[in-house]
Amino acid sequence: MSKDFFTGLSKYQRDDRGRFNIPSRMRKNRDGEPYSYFTVTLGSHDCLMLFPSESFQEYVENFGAGDLSDEEQDSFYRRFLPMATEVRVDSQGRVSVPQELFDEVDVEKDVLILGVGKWIEVWNPEAFKYYSKKQKLSYGKSVTSFSSFVRKTAGRQPERGPQENTD
Repeated sequence: MSKDFFTGLSKYQRDDRGRFNIPSRMRKNRDGEPYSYFTVTLGSHDCLMLFPSESFQEYVENFGAGDLSDEEQDSFYRRFLPMATEVRVDSQGRVSVPQELFDEVDVEKDVLILGVGKWIEVWNPEAFKYYSKKQKLSYGKSVTSFSSFVRKTAGRQPERGPQENTD
């Protein structure tokens, strides 16, 4: 099981120096170790993606771009990696993302932080609201599929009742 797993949604504001807080529940991995650095880059649908820096290179190296043509792979790597920047988490749990990245996704003062599993997304709250409305039908189909998967997976695991004492 991965040490990196993020969930939840929080709204913050950038301070005068452009910093924003990482929600406290997203500042430590599953082993309780605090993240010191994140790598931030452009995400899909006009958001930023933050990855634990310790994991970012592994994700990139293991990315199976097999469904992409050579041209699409080149385009992805030429946009995704050059924009990637490592940011330090300060003692108050804040990060300072380069303004260039915020400009790319139209984030101004307000930021919406989403934990989406292996990474964190940073959105302009209005852009996320618009995106969410567009995706309602797609979400319904996806969550139904996920629910079916969970039921099947849970059914495959043996039931574990109380352990008998054999002494």
